[in-house]
Amino acid sequence: MTGLLGRHRHLTRAACFAATIMTFAQQAQASSDDAWVELEVAVRQACLNAVGGMITVNTINVDPYGSESYAFAVMVGPEQGAPADRVVVCAYDKFKQSAEVSGLF
Repeated sequence: MTGLLGRHRHLTRAACFAATIMTFAQQAQASSDDAWVELEVAVRQACLNAVGGMITVNTINVDPYGSESYAFAVMVGPEQGAPADRVVVCAYDKFKQSAEVSGLF
């Protein structure tokens, strides 16, 4: 009988351990998702500030994952005083939390 109870306790401990790990993993995933959203907002704002008056941004596509050091955005809109859309690329330094933009494409 003790062998069965011992196995039961072992399985109970293993189940509790697995449930604890899954809970922490879900919390980590949620905070990770929140961090990505926060980074995307930071990239969007920094890039819109960095583009200045080069173009009137109609569309901005943010890739916050980018590389280990940088996140990227592509902004599209007309150049001041011109009807045609132009493209500007933005690189956001994740460590310095600053953005730089390319010339017009």
